[in-house]
Amino acid sequence: MTELLAGGEIQLWLADLSELGEAGLAACHRYLSADERQRNRRLADPAVQRADLAARALVRLALGRALDLDPGELRFAAGPHGKPFLDRPGGASPAFNLSHCRHLVVCALTRQGRLGVDVECTARRIAVERLARRYCADVERAALAELPPERRAGRFLELWTLKEAFLKARGEGISLGPRKAAFRLDGDAIAARFDPALGERPEAWWFGLFAPVPAHRLALALGDGARPVRVRAYALEWRGELIPVLRPLGRCAAGQAHRPGPG
Repeated sequence: MTELLAGGEIQLWLADLSELGEAGLAACHRYLSADERQRNRRLADPAVQRADLAARALVRLALGRALDLDPGELRFAAGPHGKPFLDRPGGASPAFNLSHCRHLVVCALTRQGRLGVDVECTARRIAVERLARRYCADVERAALAELPPERRAGRFLELWTLKEAFLKARGEGISLGPRKAAFRLDGDAIAARFDPALGERPEAWWFGLFAPVPAHRLALALGDGARPVRVRAYALEWRGELIPVLRPLGRCAAGQAHRPGPG
């Protein structure tokens, strides 16, 4: 069983569609609203439909447990850029964010600070140089070029997850321009540099980079000067019912962002 969401804590809820199986996915339907079920049925791609079903159930289960409320009774609204939030007049609502990659769906939630999460599969092949030219700042491309060729794809995806998590925490998404946020990884430290137009200070942000399951990287971004006391992960499992099970979370890098030095 999970505990209620404590102050200063980030909870990560993970759903592996291949592990949930058909029975687990079928059970997800009962948590969705009538409107959500209708929208899910309209999705033409079966893979997208399954991920959407798991994501909607996952966020309801996570928030329901955190607030000690019936997951099926939660109501949601969307911000100006489409980021959803819990519509709970008169009640404090945790910040939450969703991400998915292939068969893995992730929901992150916390009680303080703007929150963003992104997960990517590191096993897929990507055109690193082309993507770096389009999405990376000059300092990031220079750092990638210094790495051995076999490490560049993995590092690019780590940078990408950090960018996505940061931009999602701001509620604007990748359309804002990923090159406006530049990151550098130095051991387990994370350095950040933001375009002045964003009006953000790196020191006011905390970032975490994790390996939640093999061949995946997950990034968290927490703003407004908030610092997590702990990050706990739960895997949603099917055991005749949907049960969240505490899972170890491999950490790659984490901490308060700082401004990189010259170069």
